[in-house]
Amino acid sequence: VEIYCDSARQSAYYLINAFGFIPVAYRGPETGWRESVSIVLKQGEATIVLTCPLRMMSYIASFVHAHSFSPRDVAFEVQNCEAAYYEAMRRGATSSSPPIEWQDEHGTIVHAAIRTYGHTIHSFVERKNYKGPYWPGFQLYSKIFPRSKPKKEGGLKRIDHVVGNVELGKMNEWVSFYERILGFTQLKHFS
Repeated sequence: VEIYCDSARQSAYYLINAFGFIPVAYRGPETGWRESVSIVLKQGEATIVLTCPLRMMSYIASFVHAHSFSPRDVAFEVQNCEAAYYEAMRRGATSSSPPIEWQDEHGTIVHAAIRTYGHTIHSFVERKNYKGPYWPGFQLYSKIFPRSKPKKEGGLKRIDHVVGNVELGKMNEWVSFYERILGFTQLKHFS
């Protein structure tokens, strides 16, 4: 899950110290990236990416202004990004980003995304040919911040659900979207 926020470092500090997440990767000015700062946190199978803007006139800044600390991308790791993306498109999804290959000395990642409720997207990420710390352009957090001491994990294993706040009266429409576009089935209904 990628969360857009106003300060990646401050948000990471909280999630590290309050919930036991471990910082594993970083991208920002120190790595040559000038658009934003991103810190990757892991615990168990859960991965959270905290991203904040470096420029006030950017999409990330406008998103944070509108939504504050909020998920922008709920990503799915897939075996074949192109197949997942084009199947979703065939079923009626709206594209956010077609399949693009990202590459560095650690290998290749293929990424694509579709639009969902509000300003949220779902990415399809194919990582089978990548051995780096997280994504091309990211470096090990400990390399950028060598004085940071890893904390003990807090016992969280995985992200088990994500709540999507949709427009009033549109819940059934979005349930249908997930069934039709992504092949989900309803596990639990709350009335």
